[in-house]
Amino acid sequence: MPGIPEEAPAKPLPTFKEFLETSPPDIEVIVSHRASGPYKSGGFPQSSFFRLNKPELDLHCETCDGIRTFHCADEYGGVLSDTLNFDELHYECKNCKDGNKFKKRFSLAMVGSGRDGLVRKIGEYPAYSPVVSKKVFDLIGQDHHDMFLQGRRAELRGLGIGAFAYYRRIVEDQKVVIIEQLEKVAKRLRAPDEYLLLFAKAKTQTEFTRAIKEIKDAFPPALFIAEQNPLKLLHDLLSDGLHELSDEECLGHARAVRTLLIALADRISEISRDEAKIRESLGAFLSRKQKNPPSK
Repeated sequence: MPGIPEEAPAKPLPTFKEFLETSPPDIEVIVSHRASGPYKSGGFPQSSFFRLNKPELDLHCETCDGIRTFHCADEYGGVLSDTLNFDELHYECKNCKDGNKFKKRFSLAMVGSGRDGLVRKIGEYPAYSPVVSKKVFDLIGQDHHDMFLQGRRAELRGLGIGAFAYYRRIVEDQKVVIIEQLEKVAKRLRAPDEYLLLFAKAKTQTEFTRAIKEIKDAFPPALFIAEQNPLKLLHDLLSDGLHELSDEECLGHARAVRTLLIALADRISEISRDEAKIRESLGAFLSRKQKNPPSK
């Protein structure tokens, strides 16, 4: 009817497969395709049951060092009762060679029966670890690999203060490493000498915010994100203290810091890759030119 706003379509439930792949432990979610059925129960014509599904999963395999398809090694999924259910699912990488298969185990709690319903991930072994591009660790340094993953886990659990504290610590600890990566890009882009001197001066600063001020004018425009200097954005985000923000606000800041670090790492990698392609394409030509200089 005119004047009555239409209701927004209901957001689809995450699938059981998505839940297993992306949810950290201690998270409860109502999912779809949790179970199959109903199946008729033998001996009781009027009764039926649902059995827990065993979807194939796309997970990171530590043996193969990449995302691979995992299949469930259990012959049958557990039968769901109308109350509280506990079950374990054992997964193996389909790509690994026999005898050395990387394995995953999930410990789950489910409420009630039915295809869709509430699932809680009690635990996961090996421990849940969000997949993060190697390019990010090239930017922040491999020695902060575990700290970044701790921040990511805290973020996924909705622990805003913890996530923001981890990411802030990484940026402040690794400011020299980050500035050195940016300096390399500036050199590849033939930045003026006076800009390169600003990078050298920034590396001597003890605080990240002061270092950013040193190089704000020398930052390569090719690394801008959404037409903004990502270091300036990082500066603005990190200028807010933990004690000044609510947990929800810290969570928003943490997500923004992580997004900027990933985007910056991608831009640096893209510029390096493009330069390598140019050198490869021109390599043969430049080599011939050096051997046979044009006659005067």
